[in-house]
Amino acid sequence: MLVTRFVDWLFEGPSPARRPLVFLQDASAKGPDRQHLAQRLAVPVAVCVSAFTFCLLQVLHRLIPATGADFRAVYRGAASLALGHTNIYAPAVSFLNGGNLRHILTMPTTPYVYPPPLAIVLQPLTLLGPDHALMAWDLLNVAMQGVLFVLVVRLTRARTFGELVLAAAVYGFYPLNMGLGNGQVDLLITVAGLASYLLYRSDRPVIAGVMLGAAILIKPTFAVVLLYFAIRRAWPILLSAGAVVGGGVVISAVYIGQAVLFEYRTIAEGWTNAFGVLPLNQSLHGLIARLLSPAQDVPAIGSSGMVSLISELALPVIGLVITVRILQNKEPRSILKGAIQFYTVFAIMMLASPFTENLHLTWILPGAALLLVMMAQDSRPRIWHVVVIATYLLLALPNTEQATWDAGTTIVGRLSSGLECYGLVALCGVLYYIGFRCFPADSQTTRNARRRDMLPRKLQQA
Repeated sequence: MLVTRFVDWLFEGPSPARRPLVFLQDASAKGPDRQHLAQRLAVPVAVCVSAFTFCLLQVLHRLIPATGADFRAVYRGAASLALGHTNIYAPAVSFLNGGNLRHILTMPTTPYVYPPPLAIVLQPLTLLGPDHALMAWDLLNVAMQGVLFVLVVRLTRARTFGELVLAAAVYGFYPLNMGLGNGQVDLLITVAGLASYLLYRSDRPVIAGVMLGAAILIKPTFAVVLLYFAIRRAWPILLSAGAVVGGGVVISAVYIGQAVLFEYRTIAEGWTNAFGVLPLNQSLHGLIARLLSPAQDVPAIGSSGMVSLISELALPVIGLVITVRILQNKEPRSILKGAIQFYTVFAIMMLASPFTENLHLTWILPGAALLLVMMAQDSRPRIWHVVVIATYLLLALPNTEQATWDAGTTIVGRLSSGLECYGLVALCGVLYYIGFRCFPADSQTTRNARRRDMLPRKLQQA
């Protein structure tokens, strides 16, 4: 099947002589690991859940007009380009000037605010008509949902039914499901992030860089993931990603003109500034901006505005210093350990970023899923198990996002507007604890290596 072939391609090196990771080979080989219940059921479960989700989405699109709103915006932008109209950002400008930003939650079609390359590439979908195009987009999204689940099962070498159930926690993650219902592109970007790391570890950096560059052209805020590869000095990844991004910018300038391209920059800045103080922004800076806000959804001014600006500039620098500090040791041989460290850096930079949309939390879902399966593989209860479960629930439950939007203007209300931000902080902490403290680098001392006892026995030899 296509899902199995794609996952196996990610886990295998380009040739038998260039497969440096034993853990990758064990997870993908058709040996004893594939005989365990979880490994045998991974693809069938993924196919069944994807088929059910696809059918459910088609019903929801007909019952609730607001579902699929984000894809309709992309479709409208692509259709405008197909008709020769390059002014694809006019609806976004009108919406930002309208002032009622919370209206976006109920709009059947949101304005197009993505970079031009997405609308350019998706023009062929306009030949299908809006309903059939949305159906094709749903099919792509549910396929990525299944691929993500199988990747988590393979990467953690899940064996039992309980481990399989915890890997299936990816299906209950509300930001992911909200993105599915809206027709967002975040699932594709999430798989691209995990796949790029696996390609990097299997000695295929150029393909990894191309994948990351394409994702950055869709959502530029995803570029924070490049910091990990920069610190690891994976220059081929950075060069190939830069080439793809540069090529996309040049093609966009030629296709739609520089004026429209610069208009996107205006839209991106306006979108970030306008929504930066809303609960949509779940970064630390977003929480600080809401605490300093003089009224609901109103940016801070005066001295409070200066404090907000300082936090916007200082937090990314602090995040950079932290990530450089924790990545001083070389890349670990264990692919699972490396993946945990990768998502630690990713989560820290999303937390420190000036703008982290709540639906973008889907990008770090694989890190949380890996921790859940590792917890199931442990032989006894530990404190970090409780933290992982609480963190997942805080990020995954729909009540959390609803509570952030319903928060009032009192101090308690403003603090409660950052519930997902608190979950992200906790996730950063537990990922760091497992990836860097309990799962020490290969070159660390024996005294630190004793922290392996905090890990499941099956993973202590990884």
